[in-house]
Amino acid sequence: MKVWSRTAVALAGAACFAAVLGTGAAQAAPRDGTYCALLVGKATGDASSPLLGKVCSEVSLADAESGLRATRSLRAPVKIMYWYENVDYNNYAPSGGGAMATIIGDDGPCDAAGYRVEPSSWWSRNMTSLAGNNSCYTARVYNNAENDADDFGIHVGGRGHWLERFNDNVGRIQVHA
Repeated sequence: MKVWSRTAVALAGAACFAAVLGTGAAQAAPRDGTYCALLVGKATGDASSPLLGKVCSEVSLADAESGLRATRSLRAPVKIMYWYENVDYNNYAPSGGGAMATIIGDDGPCDAAGYRVEPSSWWSRNMTSLAGNNSCYTARVYNNAENDADDFGIHVGGRGHWLERFNDNVGRIQVHA
């Protein structure tokens, strides 16, 4: 029979505890796919824009967008915004890429009210840059706690190339003309 010293038992227990903690921490919510297309409607009142459809693909963004068109009857679809996992629109990403999503407004281009979009839990913790499209070139970005917000010019070359203190900390985006 092997007799363990108190120190050995304590070290073994600490190693098991650390392994369990490490396993739990590593099990973050998985991303939906490398490329996703999200269809949103106009927001009413203070509510967020409703998510009307979502398709993800490991192949390409065009594949995800095509899949969305195949599953939904779109009213007035306009690409309003792009989300990127890495800084500078994934241009300097390690391994040559990163996740990307296109946000499609089903109620036409941006106006003064725009769209209010809440990212999924994965995107809220992994969004690093964003770009606007079709008159949606201004975004008010809120942190996850929604106790801090800042305005970003999200035209290519604007401040949206890196979300600064909102990097990997995006709770909501109000995008508008």
